[in-house]
Amino acid sequence: MGDAVTVMVMKRSHRVALKATPEQAVWFGQHAGYARFAYNWAVGEFKAGLDVGEWLGERTLRPRWNRVKGRIAPWGSVLSQNAAKYAIMDMGQAAGGWGEYRRKAKAGPHPGRRVGFPRFKRRKHEQGFRADNGPGTVRVDGKVVILPKIGRVNMVENLRFAGSIREVTVNRTAGTWFASFCIEDGQEPPPVKDGPTIGVDVGVGTMATCSNGTAVANPKALASGIKRLRHLDKAIARSRSVHGKTQHSNRRGRLYAKRRKVHARVVNVRNDNHHKATTAIAKSAGRVVVEALNVAG
Repeated sequence: MGDAVTVMVMKRSHRVALKATPEQAVWFGQHAGYARFAYNWAVGEFKAGLDVGEWLGERTLRPRWNRVKGRIAPWGSVLSQNAAKYAIMDMGQAAGGWGEYRRKAKAGPHPGRRVGFPRFKRRKHEQGFRADNGPGTVRVDGKVVILPKIGRVNMVENLRFAGSIREVTVNRTAGTWFASFCIEDGQEPPPVKDGPTIGVDVGVGTMATCSNGTAVANPKALASGIKRLRHLDKAIARSRSVHGKTQHSNRRGRLYAKRRKVHARVVNVRNDNHHKATTAIAKSAGRVVVEALNVAG
């Protein structure tokens, strides 16, 4: 018999904004809370296991969760269990990455990029969940996505790619819910393109400078919104001073929402510039070489 041939196929991603109704937004929030609760439960169990010298992976934690979820989270019985299942799997992956880093750190002086211990998720920051139950469990009909347990949800645009939907993650950014699709289109990766080799030097004044003399400008997205952010931060500080840090305030909640929208716009402007720059560089070169420096440092 001949050797088996492994065929690589392309996996593409597309993040689409959802036009969720108020009822669907509440439904999404409940699923995100269920996923966060299951993840935090798994972190707590994992830490407790380490205290007695036991490594609890996701294969151990998932059956244990199924035995106790009816008692500790009875409100989750009406929700999709995929959210909790994949949350525990994510925790197991995070724990595995931390364990691998610790093994490398003990074996030698250069363990690579630091991987921290899995942390508890907070409601204020973590709003997302896996909505699928494996490949083929999510369908798209034009600008409508059909999610297990949730049903039909309108999207603002059609999917850019056709193929098998492998994963779907729903999350919220600045008050808007998005669906992130991972699609396997069945096509092989494109062949290596002929062309010159271009080196890219990442900078601060300019985002990147190429060896062929091309310079990519830095849009300084944060600078354009810094005045608005300072105004909101001062208003939030006054609210915290008047009402107290732990007291709930509807006005402060609205201020937090406005600040999240400003930050989201900064991120969008920065990402848009990065995508356009990398696309232009990739189209003009056959091979791209980027310096391996700790730019953040």
